Amino acid sequence: MSQISEIAYAKVKTDKVDSHTLAQLLRMDYTPVAHKVSNDKRQLRDASRARIMLVQRHTSITNSCSFCSPNITSILQQSFPVSLNSSMNNYPK
Repeated sequence: MSQISEIAYAKVKTDKVDSHTLAQLLRMDYTPVAHKVSNDKRQLRDASRARIMLVQRHTSITNSCSFCSPNITSILQQSFPVSLNSSMNNYPK
């Protein structure tokens, strides 16, 4: 268990106790190093998340409409083609 997570499991939870514990951890250099994602990678990650959500929504709609009419599925696939390669070529590698 990390030193920082011990604060969450402490029996006494007050700002004074927490700040004292954090001060002790800082003094002994036990604090973990934080990681910040670069802007390029953040944009790519956000675009990937958005794409995953769109693909899931597309699949959900396609599956639910396939019970209504077989023609609707083909219309959806023609209207909203999903291609990983073509949509991801717009982003830096």
